[in-house]
Amino acid sequence: MSTARESEPTSVRFALYFPWLVDAMDVDGIRAQWASYPTVVQVPPVPSADHPDLDDILEDHPWPLGLTVFEGGASGERVLFQGDRLAIEWNAQLTDHEYPRYAAMKQLLGQRYNEFTGLLTRNGVNDIPSIAACDCLYTTHLPKNNASTVAYRIVTGGDPPVEVKMPKFSSFHRHVHWRDNNPLDIDASDQEDGTRLSIQAYLHLAESESWEDAMDDCHQQALSLFATSTGGV
Repeated sequence: MSTARESEPTSVRFALYFPWLVDAMDVDGIRAQWASYPTVVQVPPVPSADHPDLDDILEDHPWPLGLTVFEGGASGERVLFQGDRLAIEWNAQLTDHEYPRYAAMKQLLGQRYNEFTGLLTRNGVNDIPSIAACDCLYTTHLPKNNASTVAYRIVTGGDPPVEVKMPKFSSFHRHVHWRDNNPLDIDASDQEDGTRLSIQAYLHLAESESWEDAMDDCHQQALSLFATSTGGV
């Protein structure tokens, strides 16, 4: 288990989303493609921001490939794959590797996506799904903060004045919209030894926009909010 330094993430996830592939999945081919990951776990499909209810996707199709998790990557990463997404995740609780940083994670995500689309091409799929959206999710532990203070910083952009008596609450959630009305979620919850903070920025790609540029925007938005939430620590 890696020990994340203060103000560094305890887990990160970068995801690409595309139209559902229900009938063109080659589970064995995907497993063979990523055979370097020693552990593979499958769970039921999970919804997305665009499809919070899976019934509208599945009503005319058989139940698709579930969320498949390839664990034990060379950098401590996991690959998460489902019929509508591909993601790279690093979690300090699941690996002894240090966080490989954003640039390396983004590069690895692009490599895995190219391998995935290459597999589809070899299997005769002519209509390769284009990436429609992306998101990043940062989670960290703040030992010197509490949810009340984090909430004040998020809402006002500054620390609470010493003369202000802050209301005490143990959790805080804020759902807002940012660029082109895309969702942005912030969650803070108090733990025994500090506060758990999660920031998720989701973005539909604009016309002709690359997923790399869109992911950079998500990343920068999350970092900016993280700095605000922690008082710039």
